Amino acid sequence: MKCSYGCGKEAFYELKNGKMCCSKSYNSCPIAREKNSKNNKGKHAYWKGKKFSEKTKRKMRQSKIGEKNFMFNRKHTNKVKNIISEINKGKRCGHKNPNWKGGIAAAPYCDAWLDVGYKESIKERDGYICLNPECNDGRFLCIHHIDYNKQNCIPNNLITTCRSCNAKANFDREWHIAWYTAIIQKRYLTL
Repeated sequence: MKCSYGCGKEAFYELKNGKMCCSKSYNSCPIAREKNSKNNKGKHAYWKGKKFSEKTKRKMRQSKIGEKNFMFNRKHTNKVKNIISEINKGKRCGHKNPNWKGGIAAAPYCDAWLDVGYKESIKERDGYICLNPECNDGRFLCIHHIDYNKQNCIPNNLITTCRSCNAKANFDREWHIAWYTAIIQKRYLTL
């Protein structure tokens, strides 16, 4: 009898799935191994793109909480901490960070920004919702400066977003400026 996986060799072993194979295990057959490697590009390719039910997600979270977590009641040694520190040294600090914009984060906000009532009026104007139509979260509302200028606190430059959308706006800034400007113009400036 020939191998069920198509390598052409004589099969001596019956696997648990009932197929005959030239090797004791599926992964030892050269053709099966090749097919398996093509299907599993990357370390965790099996999980890539999979959608899990809420029940499955809850079970996965529970399997890593408390005493079940492999790091429970353990700490990194100083040697390991130093190795991690050396690996990460300079990666995300200052001008080496991919989001570095020349230190503008240290710039002060305008005086109106310090007024909690002013920010609340912007949220009220926007109906206490994240105005990003592609928002998936909508919780934890905050105010975003559309042109990223902290000194420009005029109402047309401010938009209510959730914390998640506000964080996403730090990437591809030119696109987000155009996106949020169009939303404000469509919503308030075109009558």
